[in-house]
Amino acid sequence: MAAIVISALLIALSFTVSFSGFFSRFNVLASESKEHSMALAEGCVDHAMLALSINPDYSPTNEVVKVGPEECVVESVEGTGLNKTIKITGEFGQSHTNLVVDVTVDDSGALAGPPPPPTPSCADTVVMLDRTGSMDPAGPVNYLPDERMACKSLLSLYSVVDPSPKVGIGRFGDNVNGGVEAEIVPNGSGVPIGQLTAVYGDNDGTNDDDLYNAVDRGTAAVSAVGTNLADAVNVGQAELLSPRATPGLQKVLVLISDGDPNEPVTVLGSPANTGFRSPTAVVPPNEWSSPGNALASDNNHAAAADDDYDQGFANFGFTVPADTVINGIEVTVEGFSSDPTGCQLQARINDGGVFSGYKTANLSGVDTVYTLGGPADLWAKSWSPAGFSDANFKLEVRFNDPDSVCSNSATGSLDHVQAKVYYTPATASDPLQAALDAAAAAKAVGTQIFTIHFGDDPSGQAGQELLAAMATNSADDGADVYAENTDGDHFFISPTSADMQLVFLLIGASVCPQAASANPNSLPNVTLDSWKEIPN
Repeated sequence: MAAIVISALLIALSFTVSFSGFFSRFNVLASESKEHSMALAEGCVDHAMLALSINPDYSPTNEVVKVGPEECVVESVEGTGLNKTIKITGEFGQSHTNLVVDVTVDDSGALAGPPPPPTPSCADTVVMLDRTGSMDPAGPVNYLPDERMACKSLLSLYSVVDPSPKVGIGRFGDNVNGGVEAEIVPNGSGVPIGQLTAVYGDNDGTNDDDLYNAVDRGTAAVSAVGTNLADAVNVGQAELLSPRATPGLQKVLVLISDGDPNEPVTVLGSPANTGFRSPTAVVPPNEWSSPGNALASDNNHAAAADDDYDQGFANFGFTVPADTVINGIEVTVEGFSSDPTGCQLQARINDGGVFSGYKTANLSGVDTVYTLGGPADLWAKSWSPAGFSDANFKLEVRFNDPDSVCSNSATGSLDHVQAKVYYTPATASDPLQAALDAAAAAKAVGTQIFTIHFGDDPSGQAGQELLAAMATNSADDGADVYAENTDGDHFFISPTSADMQLVFLLIGASVCPQAASANPNSLPNVTLDSWKEIPN
């Protein structure tokens, strides 16, 4: 018999079952209709026992409980005193499962809670909220409100402690692909409001930029991209290591997910560049005299005899790896004009399609090297590595007289032109390994990670196994919900979205025992005595 032990807001739940996997909500995916309806009914038993552990007077009438994208019904909970009878219905297709379950509610006193962590209690805590597709409000079930309520219950639990522990609120799942796909929750102006703080504000539903509002904003809408657990861990860990964290206190990261990341598909390496490269060919428009003189810096000059004379250069011999993010392009032009004031050299570049806009160097009467662009300047264009091949890349130089400032008879001289490409190599990445690596790095510096598995798991049990491996000193014990949530490690399963609140409270009471002991309410043990199926 397994037990969930809670002092104050810790729940003690124990039961014995003879039906293998009785409490597994994950059999919902079974192909046979009867097995499917049975699994749905079992999910409702989970929910009803958890509800009784919170409120011994729990007495629903045909309560519909979401189990993944489907539902079951708690028809009633009858009985007075310690003995309760739960009536459940699960339906799938043409198959029905009706269960009658007898339980004993023992509220004679709460059992002792788990020992406090060895480090100082009430750790700094960052919660990373999931707003990826697994919480999709456009799907059969909108899980975001339950996630929102669960996170707020954690704030309410902590608020009874004086002084309150610091909490931060982040979210993962972004609006567009690319970049870091997790963040500390911002307000409508992009200012972070979910940073670590001991001042939570009030749960008034207004956009007043307090921590409760950060929870509201973090769960307001689902994202448009995939799941990047590595980014979620890294962003949460960065906040825990920020100057806002409390020196000397334990750091805790709480992460909820279905454990099925599909990003990042690439990881970035160290920034690199091609070095400055000189062209080896002149190409149209060939309006300058002796344009080949500009292929090397040797004081031999190409010459433009008039305003708006253009000259093209190509074949720079760049080596830019195919899997690369382009960061910037830098061009140098070395030259002078016969009029020392007012004349210009302009340059633009092309990737085989459309030219960029011009960048301008104001010439003097002395041979000088001018730099255009830079390590983070893309010349207002989107670039791919293929754009720097000799077949595509082209640089064009123009001698320019802006508004007739320089003499009409002035000429331009160009000694040398070069270009350099700045880029960051990208390599293929395994999203699961990236998540494990990020978690390992955080744990290596002492952060305790709690993970909660929730949602349909497209990869089968693999999602639970990943989250268990990411959590501190944890293992996946299988699909039995209660066995997993009573083993004392940092990995939990939320069988239905309605149970997320309970799981958050379990974690909160473990992280901050003072919060549990400060709450005057003790919660009972609930023991399953028997169950039977009633034919239709």
